Amino acid sequence: MRPPVLAALLLVAQATVRSQSPDILVKRILEHMAQTLAVQPNYTCVETVERWVTAKKGKPALQDRVRFEVALVDGKETFAWPGAQKFESTDVSTMLSRGLRDTGDFATELRELFDGKSATFSNLSEEQIGTSVFTRFDFAVPAERSGLTVNQSQQRAAYRGELFIDPASLDPRRIQIVVEVQPGHGLSAASKQLNLARVPIGASDFLLPQSADVRATRLDNVEFLNHIEFTSCRQFTGDSVLKFDDPFTPPSTPASAPVREITVPAGLYFQVRLVEGFDLTDRAVGDPIRTTLDSDIKSNGSVLFAKGATVEGRITTLTRTKNVTFLGITLETIISASGRASIHPKPWDIRVPQPLAPRTGLNPSGKDFEALIRMRSGVIRLSSAILIFWRT
Repeated sequence: MRPPVLAALLLVAQATVRSQSPDILVKRILEHMAQTLAVQPNYTCVETVERWVTAKKGKPALQDRVRFEVALVDGKETFAWPGAQKFESTDVSTMLSRGLRDTGDFATELRELFDGKSATFSNLSEEQIGTSVFTRFDFAVPAERSGLTVNQSQQRAAYRGELFIDPASLDPRRIQIVVEVQPGHGLSAASKQLNLARVPIGASDFLLPQSADVRATRLDNVEFLNHIEFTSCRQFTGDSVLKFDDPFTPPSTPASAPVREITVPAGLYFQVRLVEGFDLTDRAVGDPIRTTLDSDIKSNGSVLFAKGATVEGRITTLTRTKNVTFLGITLETIISASGRASIHPKPWDIRVPQPLAPRTGLNPSGKDFEALIRMRSGVIRLSSAILIFWRT
């Protein structure tokens, strides 16, 4: 039995829906969304993705967690790793080489649904989700009007679904999408659920994605789920840079002192130690990581960077299995009081102390320029006893 207040709200929503023709209500919603999207500023949010895989007849297993910054600029999505100086990629597949990848959640599909020409709406009704009552429509977007592609196919895919509207504000709160997969997609099913809410940015609030669940099933019945959360949204400016709080503070220089850029020649060898106590609990692929230079970097007898300098990089793999934790990192920048240098070295050896080393002999190779560290399952905090040897 419904609580009296909820039952009353449902009756009001039913009366509101039934008092308007579907065509008039759709027109009102499209007009409202046109106004909403017209005043929406360029903005950026942190996107955190948990990627799950379920083997045939198996249990869901967390593949990895990925974090990057996504921006909507002039109606287009663009991506960057956290802390990067600028947004460079419009294709997330260039940042994630494997696993289920998805774009469009941030804005593209929202604009497409409400542009007044791509989608058709039908079956007006009302539906209760939790304690809220929504106006519900079915919708369909044909392939020739769709911007959605599947599995790197150049062919646009049709999709259909359900739209849940707040009857008071006319804001969409949930969008459920089912993709009409084709034989060339290599999938038996694909779907998405996008949840939206008003988020304060500056002096106003705007309708933004809050979370999404993207599902895909391969022809061999292996299922993939990406659970996505959008946080830390703010207005985008040309110099927007997202920095995360962490317990490691880089060397500081006076604000007025110019940073000396140092060129590190190719073919130099050096080693780094991981920072003692670096906590992996809530870390994700894409997060920055700091290491400490454990040997001088010399060129022609001159010390370019002395032992103890900070070497910054990025997490490229963070996978936990039953027996092994895999941590992959790449290095990007060396920073010291004498200056800084951009680097792109390759690892050639990794030494993990015996208490942290896994018992299994599994030894997969890392990606290009990635040091793939194998540790026993359950390792949460890193040890400075882990050494990685590199060549520029």
